Amino acid sequence: MKQLLFLKAIALFIVAQCFSPYPSLAQTICAINVNQAQIINPNSKQLLGISFDGRSSGDFNAGPLVDPIGYFDPATGDILPAVEPSWSRMPVGGVRYPGNLEILNWNWSYTIGPYANRVPQPIGPNGTNVQTLQFGFDEFMDAMTVGKGLPTDAVQIMVNLYASVGQPDPAVLAADWVEYCNTPNNGSNPRGGIDWAMLRASYGHPAPYGIRIWNIGNEPWQPGELGNTAAGATTYIGLATPIIDSMLSVDPTLDITVAAVGNSTSPWNGTLLASTGLMSRIYGFSSHAFYDEDPATGNPAVSQAEVLLTNLAAAAAAQGKKVISGDHAAFAPSNDPDKAMRWEGALQTGNMLLMLSQINNIELANFWIYGNVKGVWHPIRQNANGTYTFMAAAQLYEKFDAFFYEQSLATTVANASGGGTVPNVRAASFKSNDGAKASVIVANTNLSVDREVIPPSLSGFALHNVKKMTAPIPSSDTSTTTVVSPLANGNYSLQHASILMFEYQDIALGVEFIEPFKVFAIGTGVQVEWATVSEKNSSHFEVERSNDAIKFMAIGKVKASGNSTFYQAYNLYDEHPYLGTNYYRIRQVDRDGANQYSRVLYTTCKPLDVKISPSPASSNLHLDLPHDMDFRVEMFDQTGRMVLSEQNAGNLNVGNLPDGRYLLRITNKDANYFRYLSVVVAK
Repeated sequence: MKQLLFLKAIALFIVAQCFSPYPSLAQTICAINVNQAQIINPNSKQLLGISFDGRSSGDFNAGPLVDPIGYFDPATGDILPAVEPSWSRMPVGGVRYPGNLEILNWNWSYTIGPYANRVPQPIGPNGTNVQTLQFGFDEFMDAMTVGKGLPTDAVQIMVNLYASVGQPDPAVLAADWVEYCNTPNNGSNPRGGIDWAMLRASYGHPAPYGIRIWNIGNEPWQPGELGNTAAGATTYIGLATPIIDSMLSVDPTLDITVAAVGNSTSPWNGTLLASTGLMSRIYGFSSHAFYDEDPATGNPAVSQAEVLLTNLAAAAAAQGKKVISGDHAAFAPSNDPDKAMRWEGALQTGNMLLMLSQINNIELANFWIYGNVKGVWHPIRQNANGTYTFMAAAQLYEKFDAFFYEQSLATTVANASGGGTVPNVRAASFKSNDGAKASVIVANTNLSVDREVIPPSLSGFALHNVKKMTAPIPSSDTSTTTVVSPLANGNYSLQHASILMFEYQDIALGVEFIEPFKVFAIGTGVQVEWATVSEKNSSHFEVERSNDAIKFMAIGKVKASGNSTFYQAYNLYDEHPYLGTNYYRIRQVDRDGANQYSRVLYTTCKPLDVKISPSPASSNLHLDLPHDMDFRVEMFDQTGRMVLSEQNAGNLNVGNLPDGRYLLRITNKDANYFRYLSVVVAK
């Protein structure tokens, strides 16, 4: 009888499990706590930075067959048509350049100016693969500032620690680069010799770039270089100090970072932190991390990288220094180079980004590596048939860009049942500067165990949408993102190997802006585009422009839809942008006068399309100018002295000028449209 009752009980248990909406083993329920008053990073968008390889227009094949190394055509320097759709999707919160080329004898000055005048140089180890690069430093800056809308101070430059082709003294090479980038073209020429600012202007970039952050070397603590020892660090200090001093002599406002590895007490970092001379010269540390969850590789897991970075960030803060995650990516073994960019690698990179957003004193981060599809790390992969795949890691950045608002907020994860942490689950929260939007991102990096999440509650915000990012299997090349609904108990399923993105909006918000919001130069003007997904009593939009991101003025007004619950696209063309960098934002006004602002975007105007002939000129110089505007044409010699000035001159008489190189400046009467050209007079 007891046996029969036992069998009946087992049967009832099995039936109950078959019809139960939940698994028989209760899933861990995660509670997400957000401290909205504690801002960890005031500009967390910069955590979505990248590293861009300087070989992007190189030819991988030394023979007659042209095989592009990266995204740009070796013959023209233009982006490859098959790559452009993927590259245009890729968000860039900041950029580090030129990658580990700096240890390959690379010379930046060989990549500027007319292609015919550029000097061939090796772009491989030990002086191999010698060629001339079409896509050089100025083309890179245009691609990032004009193409991606980055302000120039979001660009980081990595300078060579060792001798380079054409310049054995790295201190001279680095100082030359600073002078080329940051000094005004006013004839000051602070170090004598080549007037780098005038040269920059002659190549079509009259205004200084104003690059703020400069890294000294790449990974000099590697065993093949100086080694991760106190002696290696001491050698590094000796090499770095004269380079830093030469750079600061040109621009004392630079923020210079030095290479870091491990925590604050590692032999390398401990030696650097103890050097008062070095600490007095630098802004902070650039630490690299290549992570995975396989103990056999010897690479740190993200949780281990977190311990090291938290420790280093605290030690740096104690000395008033910052920490940058200079390069990071999931580990890619040589026998499976796609692994880091598939979903399993993207999941760990997402884990890393959420972790970085929660450490005080980490300013920005760069994901390795873009612009080199031949490298191991290639979020845009080149396929054998000539097509390109936008890999899961690239998709992750695309999705995170929509949820990484400007401010990251202190966020913790706890077991809602018994307290304590939840293994393999990480969360981070973000809020826009205008207070209109917020988000919570939760990642479950466990490849087999599911969880649940109680929808986080944010004061002043209503939950608007929840999306899940995942893939069929960890080794999937790409991922999928879908809108998800809550379970019967109101929680959300956090499946294994998935990421949940909770989207919130201000309860009082009348209009919801969505992507794309973008600004980009077209011709001599700037196109501003934005969109909404819902509007309530909306009257109109005002496009505002600024040249300093502080004082804005309205430049145009666009009527709103009023009331809608579907996608609405808007645009406005700015015919008269400022000279140089332009900042834009959208002011949305309700019918009752209430208003709100979008985020701010940047772009730089393209110079005028002007052709000159002949070159060199002996007597008359012909200028092909637009016919619908009034222009002032001015010519300066190498001392900065004006030698000619004409209004609307299509021809200049240069026969009386001494032979030499001159700078031609062409501006319209409002100085909104401009062009600088280098002219040679030779009789």
